[in-house]
Amino acid sequence: MKKLLWILIVLISVITFTGCQGNNTKLVYEPLSDDEAYLFLLTGNTIRMHELKNLPSDKEFEISLTFEQYEGKEKVKEDIFYGIRDDEIGKKEEDRLLSLNYQDNKIRLLSNGTSSSYDVEEDLREYSRAMLSKDVNLELGKSYYMYYASTHNEFNGSGSVVGTPVTKDLTNKLLKDDASTIFVKLSFNEL
Repeated sequence: MKKLLWILIVLISVITFTGCQGNNTKLVYEPLSDDEAYLFLLTGNTIRMHELKNLPSDKEFEISLTFEQYEGKEKVKEDIFYGIRDDEIGKKEEDRLLSLNYQDNKIRLLSNGTSSSYDVEEDLREYSRAMLSKDVNLELGKSYYMYYASTHNEFNGSGSVVGTPVTKDLTNKLLKDDASTIFVKLSFNEL
């Protein structure tokens, strides 16, 4: 009888833990096939596809993508170029696919039939770059870097911090006095 009770407790704990884990809002990286990646490589473009999964139905929220540019340690540009908003509690928001194309001097986005384009003054091919290529658990009230580009050629671990929550210390770590730095930041906020 004690064994049965212990098995039941463990089983309930596992089911509860697994059930709670499935409801986290996630940004899931969707890799391209080898053929697709090769075609984009031939054109000089870079594309990353991500799916926003398990968007909350019990909270009002907004998701935005922001272009940020720094010269040295000073922010010189900050523009929101895409945003979605859900201000209806109880309605299940569908999963969203975010396809970001970084090319020459443009950032293009396609998401569930809507598109957006952002013109960049700089040629992104001249920058060392890191792009998000992993899954991220999103937390309300936090922002995450999805893209990093810098004229500073020394590797500074930027690939490992893309996708982690943005902090002032993280931003300062990535900025160099003699470099131009560009970020694309995803923000997930409650309304």
